[in-house]
Amino acid sequence: MRKECAIDLWRTATTTGAALVWRAPATFTLPVLKHYADGSYLSALHWNPACTSRHHAAQVVRVIE
Repeated sequence: MRKECAIDLWRTATTTGAALVWRAPATFTLPVLKHYADGSYLSALHWNPACTSRHHAAQVVRVIE
């Protein structure tokens, strides 16, 4: 079974125009780029060797815990 890369899945889904909300395990950590007053924060999904996408730029995401 091929393991999907989060950034590839995210980009595929957003091309439909969808607004996405994904659950992730507590062990999945993302860098904090900016904190918001409501407790959420801005982060980014990064390309890694498991990704199939040729587009290597980070995908900015908002994280709500």
